[in-house]
Amino acid sequence: MPTRVAMLRPEGPAEPFAPMTRPAPRALRPVLVAGALALLAGACTDSSYRRDRILTDAEDVVGCLKLLDGQPTTIGSFRIQILDGEFESFLEEGSISATFTSEIVRQGGNSGPRHGPRSPITLSLDSGSPLELGSNEIDIVLQDTDFEQVRVSFLAEVVGRRISDRSLAVFGIDREFVVTNTCVPVFRRVTPPQRIVETITGVEIDDFGRFYAATPTGVPTLNANPLIDPQVPTVGYTETFEVGSVVVDLDQQQLDDAFLGPNAVFPVGQGTEARTFEALTSSPMMPGRYLISWQCVEVDVPLENQDWYLQYALVLDRDGDTGNNYQGTTPFENDPFNGTDTWLILQYDRFSGWLLSSADARSFPPNLLTTACRAILQGQVLLWVVPIEDFGGPPAADLRHTCFAHAGDFGQIGPWSADATPRIDEPLLRIALEPSF
Repeated sequence: MPTRVAMLRPEGPAEPFAPMTRPAPRALRPVLVAGALALLAGACTDSSYRRDRILTDAEDVVGCLKLLDGQPTTIGSFRIQILDGEFESFLEEGSISATFTSEIVRQGGNSGPRHGPRSPITLSLDSGSPLELGSNEIDIVLQDTDFEQVRVSFLAEVVGRRISDRSLAVFGIDREFVVTNTCVPVFRRVTPPQRIVETITGVEIDDFGRFYAATPTGVPTLNANPLIDPQVPTVGYTETFEVGSVVVDLDQQQLDDAFLGPNAVFPVGQGTEARTFEALTSSPMMPGRYLISWQCVEVDVPLENQDWYLQYALVLDRDGDTGNNYQGTTPFENDPFNGTDTWLILQYDRFSGWLLSSADARSFPPNLLTTACRAILQGQVLLWVVPIEDFGGPPAADLRHTCFAHAGDFGQIGPWSADATPRIDEPLLRIALEPSF
């Protein structure tokens, strides 16, 4: 069944649209499926192999693409049909499984400096997901119209053991189709942090560049322990290339639209735009003044990681009193939290997942801080939304962004990678807590 798509055109309402017939299938990129195709070549040598045991009707999609009400919009679908009866005739029952793997590559459109372009097309089935032994319908979802073409490659494969000799058998098809937008809009150059801030506030900000600064990369970072040599970050999601901050007044409608309402863009948990966290000791978000501060790293922060413990933090001196700030003790005299009294920490380990904690460090040991803070993790961006009232409503604050990856021993013996902005041996960054626009 050919793909059909309904789209809004600039001059009129939604109408059915039949896409162009797709060209002959092309092989999936080797980087994605080299291992799978090698397995196919080795396993599928018997004379009973037929490529039509797995079928698909995926075709190119071409049209003037628009979002409906600014929300993710399904623009088409395709089907993968696995003829399970064909496999059950020669593969052991219970040994048969099917998997879907995909790669989505954007061509054309805008992206900010050092920010990788966000994919404007997603599929309703994530890469690596299992397929049903039968019919699978997969939606093509438009997330953003700022693109010329998106190339979607996918592999559907079935694995099982032969009844005859229990040897492994792998069967699959790989296909590719292109989504073409014939009405690419003229966009302002908007970086991901600007997009998030504008979504939260509902305000377009034409001079956003004055609120952020590029940070040096490839520079050695101090270990908290001065006996361990500094090193350049070894993983991209601990190499910060930009930090920025704005201060805004948010009313109830803005909070509902962004965080609290039934259709909030950034609900707590995994949303369509990002993953959003609230503190373990949390309080309700209330209308008022908020500090929005962010750091951007070289590559996307992994939502799951088997190799590293991760920690991202926004640490502040909220009262300007150096006498009540934290100072690391031996052997951690270079602790990046030095000179601060308020900590917001987003950390990950493979056992507990992600947790956002908050602390008042004006005394030691630090006390838990109840806050309505949110942390938004979207690709390369970690953005903090912090009620100023939660730390006393000061006229200004000094802050530092940190990121840290280690193998479980905080980089004292095993590998580690870290960054701090400003550097640990530099003054904190002063932010006036008056509305920025």
